[in-house]
Amino acid sequence: MNLHTKNKLHYGLKVLRFTSLNGLFLILTAISLSSCHNLTDDGLIVGDEETNSNLKVIKIDTLTVKFSTYKFDSLITSNASRILIGQYEDPSFGKIKASSFFELKPTTYSIDEDAVFDSICMVLKYDDYYINDTLQPCTFHVRRISENVKPEEDYFYTTSSLTTYAEPLGSKTFLPRPLSEADSLHIKLSHLFGTQIFEKIQDNEINSEDEFLEFFKGVQIEADENDNSAILGFSNTTSDSVLRIYFSLEEAGEIVSYHYDMKMDVTSTPAKFFNRIVSDRNGTDLAILSNQSITLSDVDANKLAFIQSGIGIVTKIEFPYLKDIYDIPGQVSVLDAKLYLNPKLGTYSTLQPLPETFEIYQVNRKNYLGSQMYDTAGNELMAYLNTENSEFQNIYYSVDMGIYIEGLLQSEYEDGTA
Repeated sequence: MNLHTKNKLHYGLKVLRFTSLNGLFLILTAISLSSCHNLTDDGLIVGDEETNSNLKVIKIDTLTVKFSTYKFDSLITSNASRILIGQYEDPSFGKIKASSFFELKPTTYSIDEDAVFDSICMVLKYDDYYINDTLQPCTFHVRRISENVKPEEDYFYTTSSLTTYAEPLGSKTFLPRPLSEADSLHIKLSHLFGTQIFEKIQDNEINSEDEFLEFFKGVQIEADENDNSAILGFSNTTSDSVLRIYFSLEEAGEIVSYHYDMKMDVTSTPAKFFNRIVSDRNGTDLAILSNQSITLSDVDANKLAFIQSGIGIVTKIEFPYLKDIYDIPGQVSVLDAKLYLNPKLGTYSTLQPLPETFEIYQVNRKNYLGSQMYDTAGNELMAYLNTENSEFQNIYYSVDMGIYIEGLLQSEYEDGTA
């Protein structure tokens, strides 16, 4: 079984460090096949060893749970749900860097012949998402892409990249304001570059999407190599984050200001936008996770398991002795099963908050992701954060595992596999 946090990335950059001192709590029924007593017409009779009932309710809270950590080779980030840009360092995951690549294009190809160019800037609207320390300054660079924004296969991945020109079109150092819904980040770009686009459209040298993309492929926005602050989320909706030209026109003896926007395309196939998310884990316990086939046991990680969804690090949970339930006399059935997971104290904060939920998937022995798991109502199976007793430092995730455990037991009974 595999755990990770959701995002279309798919899953944002949420971070979890689990202590492996967690448990699976089972409630079972055991029907003794040798009993001479019958069930009543009204239902099952619950008893214990002191009664004559042929039905026993058994609680088990000592079943071994095996934890480990591994890393996906890459994750799909084509047309992600937000722009992610920034960099920070983490003692467990190393240096994590997110950068964004996307195509931009106008909706019209006409500028008044009397218009006068003023300036050009990249406008990025905050979307309330961030991770790590926003009190530290960030420096972003906007670079011009030198090849078409097109994946080699069907999708872009977290490890994908495109070639860019070395000299930035513009850079800005700033203090982030990710929770300011009305605020946007403005990065002023090269005056020469802006003038070129403006005049080519104004002089009818560019009259179509193909002509525009021949001249300008798109941009990459990335954090400075020396940054250690935060990764920020920005809206990718067409009206929020744009490349904007400011110009003016004389009207009735007055100078009137206007702007001309080039917008993102987040619906095309193949994708015209993706986030690249990479990490340098040298010097950390997770440095050994060089490919998807390698698993780090909690035994070798100070009794910890890890999740960092943006870079594809996930927790794997196994139940190696589940078949021992068959040692219980009689016909065994699962009434309920709860998995409890405890995040390690001191590894979360307001800068790196715990996610409210995360998803549960099946995974095979080669660490390939299988199908997502569902509950009896057909809803996605989730782990839910419980903080009701947080003042006593009793914070945990709970997962309803009844259907999954029953399925494993049935599989074990029928064909010897779990």
